[in-house]
Amino acid sequence: TLGPPKYRANFKQKVTKSVFKRDYYTGSTSLVPGEITLGFNEFFRDFGTATPTDRSTWIWIEPGFNQLSPVVSSEYRTELAIINSATPPEVSNASAVCDISGPLIQDPPDTGPLVTAVPDSEGKFRDDVFYYFEVENAPIFDANGVNFGSSGEDKDGDGRIGLFPTTAEEASLKYYWKILQVKDRYGADVSTVILDQETDGTFSTSSLLPVNLPGGEYRIGVKAKYKFFDYNRMLPGELSDKKNNYLSGLLTAQGEDAAQISWVTFKVKTVVDPVCPGGKGIIMSGKNVSTGYYYRPVSPEDDGTPYCDTSTENPASPKFVIKENTPRWSFQLRESNYNLTRGTNRISSMTAATPPDPLDPRMETGTLNWEGDARFTWSTVLERNGEGIVSKSIDSATYTIFIDSIRTLFPLPSQPATYSFKVDGSRVYSYWTQFPTTRLVGGRIVTDWVRTKIVKYIKITGDSVVYMTDETPPQSTYKNVFGTTDIPAVFFNTDLFYGTTGETLANVDSPPRSNSSTIEMIVADNNPFGNIPGDNFIDPFHSTEATHHNLTNRLASFSYTNKAGPIPLAGDFSMTSYYSNSPGGMVAVADLDESAFKSSWVPGAAGIYNKSCSYRLYRIQRDSLVHFSQDKVTLAWQANMALTYANNSPGYQNLQYGFGWKESCGLATSTNFFGKIMIRDNDRPNTFIKIVEQKHPSTNYFTPSNVKLEKMSYDWERLSTGGSDEANHNGVYPWDSPDILGFDSSCKVDVTEKIKN
Repeated sequence: TLGPPKYRANFKQKVTKSVFKRDYYTGSTSLVPGEITLGFNEFFRDFGTATPTDRSTWIWIEPGFNQLSPVVSSEYRTELAIINSATPPEVSNASAVCDISGPLIQDPPDTGPLVTAVPDSEGKFRDDVFYYFEVENAPIFDANGVNFGSSGEDKDGDGRIGLFPTTAEEASLKYYWKILQVKDRYGADVSTVILDQETDGTFSTSSLLPVNLPGGEYRIGVKAKYKFFDYNRMLPGELSDKKNNYLSGLLTAQGEDAAQISWVTFKVKTVVDPVCPGGKGIIMSGKNVSTGYYYRPVSPEDDGTPYCDTSTENPASPKFVIKENTPRWSFQLRESNYNLTRGTNRISSMTAATPPDPLDPRMETGTLNWEGDARFTWSTVLERNGEGIVSKSIDSATYTIFIDSIRTLFPLPSQPATYSFKVDGSRVYSYWTQFPTTRLVGGRIVTDWVRTKIVKYIKITGDSVVYMTDETPPQSTYKNVFGTTDIPAVFFNTDLFYGTTGETLANVDSPPRSNSSTIEMIVADNNPFGNIPGDNFIDPFHSTEATHHNLTNRLASFSYTNKAGPIPLAGDFSMTSYYSNSPGGMVAVADLDESAFKSSWVPGAAGIYNKSCSYRLYRIQRDSLVHFSQDKVTLAWQANMALTYANNSPGYQNLQYGFGWKESCGLATSTNFFGKIMIRDNDRPNTFIKIVEQKHPSTNYFTPSNVKLEKMSYDWERLSTGGSDEANHNGVYPWDSPDILGFDSSCKVDVTEKIKN
């Protein structure tokens, strides 16, 4: 025939039976030496080649292998003799080491094993992904109660290996988890305790901590406590019924710090508009009523609204209004109407006694359990022109929060702006199943059924926006939501003026220091949006709740006292308007942001500014204060100090001055009299004599002469020209012929004549 010669290759296969051994403690599988030969299988296969000695040139001819002899049966009875030496389990790792591993994610999601999560280039992780932290090599117990989980593997590669005793008691294990927030989403330092089970007096029996945290930087910590059976101390011949005699006391695994806590840093970045598997839930706002709380939006009251739409998997986010000082309020998360009408209620599933059935035919009976309680992370964000004002979060075991938590999440008024309000709820459950794993051992293919723990979670999120009204009137200090020291809310450039009788504040006789040309005061509003325009909003679900914000409310007035009493005079609209920031008024106002908050007279201005407030400056010129005294004849108001009131007068008190103001919320304060005017008497007293003749009462004699009779009154009169040498010396001064220096000519009868004794 044409082509290369045809040949036949014969094959002989040896069939043996071997024994493999799996180490109880390490889980490794090895081949036991020795084997039993069952026989040989023989085959042949044809091939063509020009060079039969060169196997690389062989060309196989179909069909394939052919059997030459009967196949050796593998159903060959084999007997295995084992000597069982009854000994208690080996004790190792008696001194436990606690290490924390994470963050971890499921890959693929929901069905895959936990693997190390990979951060972005900045070392941050997305906030829309569900993460886990675990106690490295935490105990996993088999049917005999032996811990086979402490494999000694450094799973996170940090050089620290978590280990627990092989004979740890399962019922004694306690894990105390901690979550501390050290930076908010904007990178500002904070010190917020999200979870602290040890302080709370609680613990977890799960070595797994699921988290779904908002943007920020966190420290995740865990402390582990355990007991173990010290079988090394058992006496020969003692049986398992005596094992409790050798159970240790409660021990603490070695941690990283002095408190025996192990830590890992977790940086989270905010993802805009994340998608939640299964769609969003709905946050409801609950007003306190006699029967509890009335939550909305909810069916049937709100059917037909976007919040109860049965055709939308991700319903619209509702808007709410709550009062700043409300004594009772609540928020609650519920399932969406879309899921409810399709038989899904994640809230009910998360709060059920047992987890949902995973429908895994290989699931080990009795291993389906919750991994800890349901957790709900409630968070708020408040921003002003891109600047982060508030970033708060709390951890709750329930899908409902009340007023104490609300005050933490909403520490400041926000009207006319809104908080972004979000909740992430989750609960993790697990079960054990069997997975086949094929591998090569000693040249033989071995299939192991590996006992594997499957972790699953239920997750639901909800979001809304919330207006917090401003119900706090102006105050001198406010509580600092970012620290422990109260925020000063009133600053002024001067709190003392000097005055002298008869002079204006601009023309004071020999003051210790010059008077300021202006009076200025900066005031703080505890609403960071107090100076920002915006529309008001009425809560569509609770109509009694509404914002009340109007920039035209922001009125300022200046007041001070004179000898007679307060200025402006009560009921004098013209004077009241004059000392205000109304059109034509003398009070100037200006809104201040941080860059403008640098008045040289504010002590430590850079350190006093607080982003949780809005600031406003009030100013009036010193020379605009023109109502200190009145002309005795015309009664016209004057800027001069009264002649008859000074610090040598009986019952004297310093005059006062200050501002009063109203905020955009409509709340006002009475005048804050922060300043004083100290008046010194610097006008010389001169003696006038009036003689009335008893026999002729209509005949009067006066000295000195050439003084107008109306100036010869029984009251104080100023007869000198302001600022003259005559007026600048105290003490009694005699009338001195032929003239008196500085005498005001308008007080003379005849201006051409001198004043004579």
